[in-house]
Amino acid sequence: MNEHLKIDEEFRTIIPPLTAEEYGNLERSLRMEGCRDAIRVWDGVIVDGHNRYEICRRWNIPYNVIQISFTSREAAISWICLNQLSRRNLTREAYKYLIGKRYDAEKSVLRNTTGRNQYSTNDTLESAVAQKTSRRLAKEYNLTHATVERYGKFSRSLDKIESEKPGILPSLLSGRCRISQRNLSALASLPGEKINSVFDSISNKGPSEQMIPLKVTSQVIEPQKRERKEKKKEQLVTKIKEMPKYNPDAEMNGLMYTIPTWIDMITRLNGVPVRYASEDAKHKMRAVLNELQQAISELREEMEDRR
Repeated sequence: MNEHLKIDEEFRTIIPPLTAEEYGNLERSLRMEGCRDAIRVWDGVIVDGHNRYEICRRWNIPYNVIQISFTSREAAISWICLNQLSRRNLTREAYKYLIGKRYDAEKSVLRNTTGRNQYSTNDTLESAVAQKTSRRLAKEYNLTHATVERYGKFSRSLDKIESEKPGILPSLLSGRCRISQRNLSALASLPGEKINSVFDSISNKGPSEQMIPLKVTSQVIEPQKRERKEKKKEQLVTKIKEMPKYNPDAEMNGLMYTIPTWIDMITRLNGVPVRYASEDAKHKMRAVLNELQQAISELREEMEDRR
């Protein structure tokens, strides 16, 4: 079946791009073996199989189409994100973006299906919907609900940047242009012309130079915002006469001295004593270890973002 299908730019943009090598391998496979995986569509719009469709149309390769039904556009976006999250070759940026995008889409779906009463307000409804959605996805992806909400901000910042600089999202999701989440939020808050100037400045560099981490420096931030920050800093100095100099290494050093003690205690438990512990104690220990593991993952991620 070679019917003409419609392409929704937002749907296509959500899907992390293939590398040149992956695209080439897919094209060779389709030409040699045909299109074995059907292209999935919603009301004639592709939701899965954009690359297969493009290659099949170019080489006149027959393909099958499977129709999928969704209740809304947001439900379709949620499905696309869920489908893409099953890929094994996702970059860290694409993984965060897809979870954040799914979080926002499913909030919208839940908000539209949640009834209101005379005691509910928009704020309380939004808070309840956000909390319920973030906790559900946190459990599904073994994250904290705060991390899921942070990924939502991450995806919204990327979408804002893409709206001002169309076509830049694939570079950001592939990791070719790396920006920490803090710098990303700062960049997304800038006017469109300044967002464009940031990326135009690096697009003039060589291919190898584009791989270096992109950082939004204070020179990019609007002068008015810098003035407000300086004013707040002066007010703080007048309130606190003698503030000890903050040393970020001190907290990390303190933690590094503490962790070996944890390791020793865990090692002692990792044997016979655990077998005789009650199921209630084991259950509580699993919960605490999961929280510790998540905190470690978030700390690692934060350190990576600050490079």
